Amino acid sequence: MEIHDGSSGLVGNNKKYSILFFLMKVLREVLLEDRSFHKLLVIAVHAVFLEFGFVQFDSFSGAQVDRFHLSDEWPTTPFTLSFTYTMPEILKNRNNCVYVFGSLIGIDGVLIRFQKVCNSVYVFGSLIGSGSGSYWVQLNPERFGPMIRILNDTKGLVAKEEVLELWKIVKDEIVLPLAIDLCANAGLPAPPSFMQLPSEIQMKILRLLPGVDIATVGCVCKELRDLANDDELWKQKVFDEFTVEFLLDQTSSIISFG
Repeated sequence: MEIHDGSSGLVGNNKKYSILFFLMKVLREVLLEDRSFHKLLVIAVHAVFLEFGFVQFDSFSGAQVDRFHLSDEWPTTPFTLSFTYTMPEILKNRNNCVYVFGSLIGIDGVLIRFQKVCNSVYVFGSLIGSGSGSYWVQLNPERFGPMIRILNDTKGLVAKEEVLELWKIVKDEIVLPLAIDLCANAGLPAPPSFMQLPSEIQMKILRLLPGVDIATVGCVCKELRDLANDDELWKQKVFDEFTVEFLLDQTSSIISFG
């Protein structure tokens, strides 16, 4: 859902292009000769985490991983891969962590697992060492893989809508919820999101939307449904979108017959 502010979509387009260029940068840093769809999909998910502000780290040593690595021999059979991410602020405060059997215990982070099932890749995300905060998405490598490959091969911005759709799915369904859970668990300020805003600010944003978009927002979850069902909000929407239009039609008719 986009809110247009009369700037002809300039801000939104700049954000879209920055995402595409960021993904192209990550692809150049990671890829060698192997450009299989599954590998491209994993790298794209990795890029979403990096762009949001996560860093990859080694769960054994606690050190930040500066270069994302995937095996050159990419499996053609069903596979499971896992990676760990956290926030830079958390890695800077490792004084309370201890080593147990060679592994560093105490770093708050998230565990991301990729599992291939038939023709789909499932991405699972959860907080490390916690059963809570579990999220997942099902991705189709045959749909998104070719688009990412085109983006990488052409170094241009073709097929951008499909890539941006993939980016939005991963960010909204896994990255943002995990970031909120991780920050809460580690005592960090929550990342900016609509759900974290005060209700008065949320209502001001809803007032800027057309009625049909407000109805869509109300289908997301119970909290947003309660917010979108505000009587005063809909009274204003009815007046703005129907009463004014009706008066204009009546005025036009009077002028025509006058």
